[in-house]
Amino acid sequence: MECQFVMDLDRNKSALRVAARFLQAFTVPFTGKGVLNYQQEIDTVITLSKQVQTQDEFDRLGKYCKDLSRRIRDSEEALLPYLQDIAIKGEYKSVEKQIHSWGQSLRFPLSSILSQVGNFPSWDLLHGEDMEPWRAKEILWSWRDKLDKLNQGLPKVAEFLDKLIKRTKSIPQLPDRSEIVMHLSGFDANLIGFDENDPKHIRGLNLLKASLKEYVSKASKVMPDLVKRKVPIIAHFETDSLFGPAGRVGTREINIWPLRLSTIDNTVHTISHEMAHWFDFSIQSSAARAFWSTAIKGDKGTLDLRDLLKKWSKSVPFYTFFSTLKEQDPVYYLQVDAMINGYTNLPKTLLNNFEWEPISEYLEGGGNPMVTVAMTPITAYASYSIDEAFAEAVSMAVTYGARAVHPLVLQWLRTALPGGFKLASMVQQPVRATDWEYPCR
Repeated sequence: MECQFVMDLDRNKSALRVAARFLQAFTVPFTGKGVLNYQQEIDTVITLSKQVQTQDEFDRLGKYCKDLSRRIRDSEEALLPYLQDIAIKGEYKSVEKQIHSWGQSLRFPLSSILSQVGNFPSWDLLHGEDMEPWRAKEILWSWRDKLDKLNQGLPKVAEFLDKLIKRTKSIPQLPDRSEIVMHLSGFDANLIGFDENDPKHIRGLNLLKASLKEYVSKASKVMPDLVKRKVPIIAHFETDSLFGPAGRVGTREINIWPLRLSTIDNTVHTISHEMAHWFDFSIQSSAARAFWSTAIKGDKGTLDLRDLLKKWSKSVPFYTFFSTLKEQDPVYYLQVDAMINGYTNLPKTLLNNFEWEPISEYLEGGGNPMVTVAMTPITAYASYSIDEAFAEAVSMAVTYGARAVHPLVLQWLRTALPGGFKLASMVQQPVRATDWEYPCR
């Protein structure tokens, strides 16, 4: 099978360039950082996307897009509060709602597309000896469908951003981006926009200090390599908006938003999750990544919605039933949790109305009862991707210990990281769902 595809990026190169121009106009004065030539970077991606004929060209495009996506996402996230401020009242939400059906977002106009390009199906997968041509085409078209959806929304995003560029003739007063550098538990931490007179900032800093101390103590016992390399931390205090991530990995650092976190446990979980991503992207061997990928892909199975209804009384509201699952069957609980959070192939009609009667009606109407799920789940979010599964497995193990991670997943981690992962299972195989516990967090 030939690897033929015409990158749809070229179709929307003008829209991509508008989004790049918006970042170019506002990111540098906003962050005070050095110039990243976004428009030149986008042109490079478009050029590379037209040249994918060999494995080397494919690998070069994927790596370039993944790295660029992470760098650009930092800038997009920093600009979000400002973007909302300069939009006319209600305008931001209106446009965001319009483009949501295309899978696009005003939050990440460029990085979302670059990330999807970087997630192009593995060349080895598409060309493997055991890969049937029809299956390879199915995988390829699934990827293209996602990229198509993102591209459909991009012109509307560009139109909106272009309007903001024209509306803003000069850079208004921007949020405080001043930096304070501190040394916390062996890590260099840059505090962005920190105000020592703001009680919320003081609470956030104290939470970060206590959590880093706890993280170092726990991670050194579970996965020592995770704390040996002192990855710089950027702590964001420049916005108190709860909208957005609590953490995100960068190319050379991790980003934490302490004001969006409330307890030491969930802060340690966030720190270890992002550190695991950094380790995975920067240190992890290709053999370890290949093993983990095979383990996660091979763990896929199905959950039968008909069996779900048998466990669930018609008169009981979903979340009442759901809370009892946590105690009775944590494996099934996590599989259902992944479904209701949109990380499976559950139809959207059910996702928006996950109750007994709509599911029953869907099945009576001939709907497919089988939903693809992880048979050995880690968390709901772990079902999002192979990378997230690794970060969640490590962070759950570091934060909560063996009681929070299925013994088989712990075995995968020990196999992927020989000698580097120290946590043993609480029970011996074979494993029953009741042999382990999924903690509240």
